[in-house]
Amino acid sequence: MSTSKRLLGEGELTFNRQLVLVAAGYLVVACLEITLHWLMAKPSVRPLLNIYEMTTPAGRSQMASIVDLVLPAIALGYWNAKLGRRNSSCRGQVFFIPLAVGLVALYPIYFSLLGGISFVPWWPRRPYSAFPLYFFGALGGTVIMFITWRYCFAVEEEKKGEQ
Repeated sequence: MSTSKRLLGEGELTFNRQLVLVAAGYLVVACLEITLHWLMAKPSVRPLLNIYEMTTPAGRSQMASIVDLVLPAIALGYWNAKLGRRNSSCRGQVFFIPLAVGLVALYPIYFSLLGGISFVPWWPRRPYSAFPLYFFGALGGTVIMFITWRYCFAVEEEKKGEQ
């Protein structure tokens, strides 16, 4: 029996089982992200941190947003779609906003691992000015997960049509 069949079981997933598997996927992504930021804080991996700190001419973060939000949202959107195919009552849409909020909730951890305000140029200097960062981060994460999820279902439908 393959590993995925043992993990996911046979047949249709219940909502509770899907919730547990989505939460497990989030924890895996969060652990990978925290580990990556922890490694970037090490002096021996300075080139990786230099890439992470790249900014546009306008001073906006370039790679940080890709590493902190886009790639994890794509991974979670794909995992959500993979699980949603097996549950006819809940295709996974209900998990987009909580997962995106969960990704944005990791920002303070990244901030503390990278050494504080003086070290992270894109972090807001005042606590109340962080709201747009969180709001638009969660909104962007939700949209990215939806697009990934929808793409996965479109590919599956196309494969069914070819058969």
